[in-house]
Amino acid sequence: MFGALLSLASAAFFGLNNATIRRGVIKGSVLQAMVITVPFGVPMFAVIAFFMGGFEAMARWGVAPWLWMILAGLVHFVIGRYGNYKATQLLGSTLSTPIQQLSIVLALVLAVGFLGETVNLMNIIGIALVVVGPMIVVRRKKAVTQAGTKKEFIPNYRPGLFWGAVCAFGYGTSPLFVALGIGDGGIADSVGGLLVSYVAATIVLILWVIAARQTGAVSGLDRSTRGWFLLSTLFVALSQFFRY
Repeated sequence: MFGALLSLASAAFFGLNNATIRRGVIKGSVLQAMVITVPFGVPMFAVIAFFMGGFEAMARWGVAPWLWMILAGLVHFVIGRYGNYKATQLLGSTLSTPIQQLSIVLALVLAVGFLGETVNLMNIIGIALVVVGPMIVVRRKKAVTQAGTKKEFIPNYRPGLFWGAVCAFGYGTSPLFVALGIGDGGIADSVGGLLVSYVAATIVLILWVIAARQTGAVSGLDRSTRGWFLLSTLFVALSQFFRY
């Protein structure tokens, strides 16, 4: 029951994140969103880890948990998050979210195949609902496009669906790595794992920005867009905290 409540809280904050990031990428770029939302997660979870025993938990880890949590961070916070932001920018939050939810199906398949978990009737119903969502989106493509045109926004479906699939891959595979990394660990391990994942993703993102010669990416942001990205940072961090 407690796990279900945590999942509900995670989903709620993730929904708020999608809404705020959509407002941000109207004027800002996806890379600008990444530069703010990923690195700012490090100090947030460093503080949480300090008070919740995350550093003590990490000190007890072997090599494997570190490697799994680093991999989870790269797949989720770099690949998955970039796909999420890009799909949201191209399709809008309403259209991109159902596509991204296919990550739930992938996560469940991997859990059954690699972790030995079982599927019950509620799981099957949930999978059916998740699969129906993208089908409805595709069927309502014309109507949604016409509605978007009135608001001066035309969804770009082909690349949007592609990046939605990238997001689903990143978000769907990372839970497997988290489970392999921290296993049956407690909250302290979860917080420590989040910090490791965020640090790994931040390092890769910094190298990406340097390689792309985009070190001044944030300087071009207006105050409103920067505010939306910072708010998204808070919401997505809370979402990940409850999820892990």
